[in-house]
Amino acid sequence: MLVSSVAAAGTSFDMTARDLLYPSMEPSVTHHFVQNGQTRIETADGVAALFRNQSIITIDPRSRTVRINNGATRDRTLTRMVAQVDALRRKAVTLPADQRAKMEEQATYLENLRLETYKTISREYTVTRRSEVVDGHECRIWRETENGAMRLELCVVPVGELPGGDEILAGMKTLSEFPAFGSVAAVGVELGYGEWWPGIDSLVGLPILVREFEHGDAAFESTISNVRSGVPVGARFDIPQGYQRK
Repeated sequence: MLVSSVAAAGTSFDMTARDLLYPSMEPSVTHHFVQNGQTRIETADGVAALFRNQSIITIDPRSRTVRINNGATRDRTLTRMVAQVDALRRKAVTLPADQRAKMEEQATYLENLRLETYKTISREYTVTRRSEVVDGHECRIWRETENGAMRLELCVVPVGELPGGDEILAGMKTLSEFPAFGSVAAVGVELGYGEWWPGIDSLVGLPILVREFEHGDAAFESTISNVRSGVPVGARFDIPQGYQRK
């Protein structure tokens, strides 16, 4: 039974991504809504992605279809990968020597793939004396380095100085549980499949601008703007009736 969420409220904002190497390109704008750690992201063509209950739900009003990817979080994915390797190794011991070697090789390959793909990248965050203003909010610049090279600048505002800042930060934390795409949705850059939230959490604030560098040059930038708190939830996290599941 669905519980009505009409009386509940959350926070909405826009995230704008710009290609700084090709400034003539039209910026990409996505509309975000967060409430109690849940996140809804809408693209310009109306497609919405819901991140909730360890699942990603994609709703396409153009085709009136919905796609549900259950257990899409990092922990659930790793659990499945470990179980798959264990199943292969248990089966391998029951096979003749030649078949056993081949199956053990498959298990080792999958295990190494998991370790390499989901490894945590070492990142260092340091605060600078620089500040910028984003959508009327002054923020402090932090730098993130990987293997001694600066990759990101993050402009961080105290959570309490942004309407609904705590809701936005909670939504980012939820998105960090989804490998690869979660970091793009949360902070506008690809941070890989490994754990990255502790670095963002260490900023003790909310990054409202993230600038990515390539070979020492600023290449991409994402900003948070048009923040509104107290926005009614309505049916934002419901699956529309009459949509076909793909």
